[in-house]
Amino acid sequence: MKSLDDQLFSVISHDLKSPFNSLIGFTELLKNNFEKYDDSKKKQIIDILHKTTLDAYRLVDNLLLWWRSDRDQLNFSPEKIVLYDFVNKNMEEFKKVAAGKEIVLHNQIPDDIIVEADKEMLRAIVLNLISNAIKYTSKKGEVWVKAVKTPSSLEIVVQDTGVGIPEEIKDKLFTFDKEVVRIGTANEKGTGLGLAICKTLVEKHGGSIRIQEAQSGAIFVFSLPVNTFKSEENNTAGNFVKNKKTTILIAEDDEANYFLLDTLLKEYDMELEVIHVANGKEAVTVANTIPDISLILMDMKMPIMDGYEATLLIKEMHPDLPIIAQTAYTSREDKEKSFDAGCDAIISKPIDAAKLHEKIMDLLRK
Repeated sequence: MKSLDDQLFSVISHDLKSPFNSLIGFTELLKNNFEKYDDSKKKQIIDILHKTTLDAYRLVDNLLLWWRSDRDQLNFSPEKIVLYDFVNKNMEEFKKVAAGKEIVLHNQIPDDIIVEADKEMLRAIVLNLISNAIKYTSKKGEVWVKAVKTPSSLEIVVQDTGVGIPEEIKDKLFTFDKEVVRIGTANEKGTGLGLAICKTLVEKHGGSIRIQEAQSGAIFVFSLPVNTFKSEENNTAGNFVKNKKTTILIAEDDEANYFLLDTLLKEYDMELEVIHVANGKEAVTVANTIPDISLILMDMKMPIMDGYEATLLIKEMHPDLPIIAQTAYTSREDKEKSFDAGCDAIISKPIDAAKLHEKIMDLLRK
């Protein structure tokens, strides 16, 4: 049995060198023939470079997760996640690959499910399972991601119409074993590492992963236990009952702006929990699902659903929930539009830390 370091070296020396061969070769071709190639040829090469870079990044990500888990160095940091939007965002990474094989991706998760999980770990699980489903599905196939609530857990299902799994390798699929590595339906290569990583990360959440019997294709099911849905005070699944903390929801699509707000808030001398969503639709879902939101910081210009529409919808259901509009637009019309939507206060960008604190404390005291 090889040691972990030997196995890592084997993957790095073979599987990681392979994408770099493509990256170096195609960038060399572009550098030497840029004027010679037409736009179609350039686009073809850039598409290959983009896919190869993503593949290399995912492999490095998996290697680091695997190494850290073996040394018990995984930092488990659960947060509340709107599962439908989370899966949608991760499906986006596979749109081109799926389109190339004419595979249709279906997100059938109900939009009201919120889980409490480590975002990076959950992302790695979902990406590996969707990647495998696409890899082993032929042209014009389909891939589904679903969620089923049971009395003891939430089960997340990734199903495909692919070639299925040979019986003789099923027992080895969740271990790092080169004997189970298979070539995809379009000659895609694998490392045998992805499912081993999934098992480790699912178990880190207290869940389990299995292969479900299927008449055709493959079905992978992983579970997140009921306490995944609980707040820190042992409440029933799906309901986050008020605790002593102040819970602030930040609706902000720009990661840098969110990081700034999160940093400013955590400088305050108060028991604070921060929840982050990236668009108005997610903000509405969280506000309607988690009853202990104390205040919302609402960016007014976001994708999918802007802050104005989100505020209107939230205030219809929760008229007493304070909402602060954060906006770079400070004309009288923009301010009136924010107040008409139901915002209780406005903070202008760039954010003044002292003014933000003052507005938050004024609204929380009411």
